[in-house]
Amino acid sequence: MGAAPAGAKKNSTLAVVSLVTGILAIIPCCNLYIMWLVAIITGFMAKAEIKKNPNLTGDGLATGGIVLGFLSLVIIVVLTIVQIATGALSAIMR
Repeated sequence: MGAAPAGAKKNSTLAVVSLVTGILAIIPCCNLYIMWLVAIITGFMAKAEIKKNPNLTGDGLATGGIVLGFLSLVIIVVLTIVQIATGALSAIMR
């Protein structure tokens, strides 16, 4: 394995972190409630970094992380509402 050729582009580390945390946020067994936030923040940071530095790529990775982060947030909110509603209904039924 030699060094990358001059002028070769590399993926933004923040973009990779965004995608990985976005994937972990969606997986139920790994769902730490902070992962969605990390995915969104690092995704936007990666997009800004890529825009400033022409030697970086990974815009699609960052976008994927952002989308997965927001999707995970929506799932968490919906599940929380369902839990509250079911808990409220079961309290009324008693």
